[in-house]
Amino acid sequence: MPVVRNDAHKLIEECMLAANVCAADFLLKNKHTALFRNHLGPTPEKLATLREQLGLLGLQLGGGDNPSPKDYAALAEQFKGRPDAELLQVMMLRSMQQAVYEPHCEGHFGLAYEAYAHFTSPIRRYPDLTVHRAIKAVLNRKPTRQTKAGRLWACILRFANAVPTMLAAMWKLAENLLYAR
Repeated sequence: MPVVRNDAHKLIEECMLAANVCAADFLLKNKHTALFRNHLGPTPEKLATLREQLGLLGLQLGGGDNPSPKDYAALAEQFKGRPDAELLQVMMLRSMQQAVYEPHCEGHFGLAYEAYAHFTSPIRRYPDLTVHRAIKAVLNRKPTRQTKAGRLWACILRFANAVPTMLAAMWKLAENLLYAR
């Protein structure tokens, strides 16, 4: 039975997003080292591919060579209700770069936020816990020890950014084994 997203679900999602933005803003304001979730816009190559595909379907993405999240939102509004809307949504997502964890803030293009960190999660991801610890350190007025922290962050970042890629590869391998491809 499919899960229906009702108003309560949407309200909780909005509260979680707001908490994540507040956590990132708090850490930036206090100049504390933390893991930020950065999501950059499309590369020129992916943007060209998306524009070509959209053109074949009679759609256009505004913004010229540097479309903004608002341009993407306007495009999504253009195809709302179309039978191929899900496919178009996937095409839009694939045109963007993969979101990554980094110790500096570059903003989140897909969500149109200037600062974003993973603070809330239904499952406790390690990056969430590091953000919790960073906030606790600020509240307890404990500065980060940069030398140790730098090495630790490098290790955490390599792992946190590799996990989605590893999971996708494992899923593909499982599918291939299951369907004997």
